[in-house]
Amino acid sequence: MSYNALHVPLDIGTWQCELVPAREFYSLSVRRFADWDMRREREREIEDDKHTFDRYFRSNYDFRRTIAPDIDAIRSFLSHQLNVVHWDLPTDNVGIERALKQAVRDGLLVPVINRDWRSLPMTFRPTPAPLRWRQQSGGGAFRRSGGTKWAAFENAGPGPLTWDGEPVLSGPYDPATWEKQLKAARAAMAASNGDDCSGLLEVVAGAVLGGGSGPANDGDGTPDMAENFADESGTG
Repeated sequence: MSYNALHVPLDIGTWQCELVPAREFYSLSVRRFADWDMRREREREIEDDKHTFDRYFRSNYDFRRTIAPDIDAIRSFLSHQLNVVHWDLPTDNVGIERALKQAVRDGLLVPVINRDWRSLPMTFRPTPAPLRWRQQSGGGAFRRSGGTKWAAFENAGPGPLTWDGEPVLSGPYDPATWEKQLKAARAAMAASNGDDCSGLLEVVAGAVLGGGSGPANDGDGTPDMAENFADESGTG
């Protein structure tokens, strides 16, 4: 499953289609195409999925709803993955159908159809997550409770969970509340880090204002922080 894909239902049974950016699809599938016979078979499957998507994808979303997560998922996907500017984003079902089908015809998206889907067909984008987890010794550890905990988060410590400096949101992806949750998580992360840097800020402020009570240097001829903040006249 690609975290950069868009999942949409097809108008045939319970079939579900995953629209994957072509650059990602082929980069992840290059090893599978090493064998010539396998490559030809896979290309045939891709063409069949393209024809099936073009024939059975029907956009019938209700634009009258105040909150429409399925419509938001499609518009955000077009904006983030296909670089569609906001004034060109579709505003009706005809526009959605035309935009997605044209992207498939142009080779920008590759449809991967799940004909064995047994759940309720739906439109959604997967919860944002890194495509490649950092390798740690031991990898994912199986917990006694039956779940798996990534080694990268084993000793994460207190406070909000972060990845590359950004908070990690939990729960399913909801475009209507995602930005609000992200801002709240950033605020919580900043608050949790406030105690760690308050002491340093006090030291710097005291040095700049000349409030330090210690000697001018450490006894080895090296100027202290207050001197580094002062000009040649010593007036700070």
